[in-house]
Amino acid sequence: MKRIHLLSFLVILFLSGQIIAQQVNITGKVTDIANGSSLPGVTINIQGKTGGATADGEGKYAISADAADVLIFSSTGYRSIIAAVGGRSEINVAMEVGGI
Repeated sequence: MKRIHLLSFLVILFLSGQIIAQQVNITGKVTDIANGSSLPGVTINIQGKTGGATADGEGKYAISADAADVLIFSSTGYRSIIAAVGGRSEINVAMEVGGI
């Protein structure tokens, strides 16, 4: 009986780890907060990981990340934006002039 409980516990533990680490396909659009225009060329990185994405000519992007990841949006001349994924499949951001 103890072996069945131990085995059940291990299976539940393994499955919960798989759920937490699931990849989410995220899409969105990056705009200028002042006038709502699209911002092409914005870099989207996952905090603490390599790789990332770049917004296209219309400010649209697509990236895969874990639900627990944090995205960092950056572009020369704009303040960076940090956004937690939290399982969302769409993250739109409006950037403000003033960054480095």
